[in-house]
Amino acid sequence: MGFKGVILTYAREIVVDASKEVSESSTTAATTEASSLEAEQNPDIEAWRQGVLETVEMVGNGDILALKLTGAGEPAMRALLAKEPLPEEMMLALEQICKRAVERQARIFIDAEQQSVQPGIDDVALGLMEKFNVDGKVAVFNTYQAYLKITPATLLAHLDIADKKKFTLGVKLVRGAYINSEPRGVINETKADTDVSYDAIAQGVIKRDLGPFGKGKRPFPSADLFLATHNKESALMASKWSNELVAAGLPATKVQYGQLLGMADGVSCRLLQMGCVETDGSGKVSPEVFKCLSWGTLGDCLSYLLRRAEENQDAVGRTREEYLQLRRELFHRIRNIFV
Repeated sequence: MGFKGVILTYAREIVVDASKEVSESSTTAATTEASSLEAEQNPDIEAWRQGVLETVEMVGNGDILALKLTGAGEPAMRALLAKEPLPEEMMLALEQICKRAVERQARIFIDAEQQSVQPGIDDVALGLMEKFNVDGKVAVFNTYQAYLKITPATLLAHLDIADKKKFTLGVKLVRGAYINSEPRGVINETKADTDVSYDAIAQGVIKRDLGPFGKGKRPFPSADLFLATHNKESALMASKWSNELVAAGLPATKVQYGQLLGMADGVSCRLLQMGCVETDGSGKVSPEVFKCLSWGTLGDCLSYLLRRAEENQDAVGRTREEYLQLRRELFHRIRNIFV
């Protein structure tokens, strides 16, 4: 159909209830029988490593591997909550995973999680980008949640780090996925505020003019942008900005798009249709669209999908819109039979 590739994620993760400050595993795959193993081999980390490496073998050239660091269980969670370095065993596993993904010509998304662990995740992501996003190549992306008040400042700080350390910042922009387990004060007051923040960040990165970086200011750092959104307006505006810059011969940040498999398929197909009709030499670019799906045990995937359903409560409205689109297309095809 024209999709650029797949985003595949191993569904195993831990969700923290911010109100109770305890962690709750979404899987029973790993046990606590560490005493029967060598001291340096943690069963949670090893189960996660094996699952992710199995996932790497399922992706290929141009695909994307999405990683959830909390999937490594309590050792990773404790380190992230305490803002301490991850266990050495896990860092070695991450390097092994990234190297194998690069060998298979795939990229890596470090998924965003809750604010209680996000600063630690950011540090890990920046370290991996510094190592793998060199010479203009982008292998690793960090995820930024636009519903958080702090996200614009966080992104600017990371652009500054990328500029000073001379690596390419991979920016995956989402609206956010943990609204029911975050402290209310860290989230934007309204959905409209989040929409404005999302589009402002996307526009600033695409047009290479954001905060202290850009026109007449500091040179904009090397960056790639991935818009993971089910919002049709955001996706179409981003494509419009990119096309305008390319048509004018101006520099633009590379941007790609992604939606969950089975959700917002109308948005995905609309972007693909734009690519079909706009590759006519007029200076417009063809959108590169990906579909995201997860795999794992039944328990892992149910936990993941329940959170996705909670995050996408407006999906019913989109489903009706897609139903109407399909009905119009059906009538159109039936009419053409008799014309």
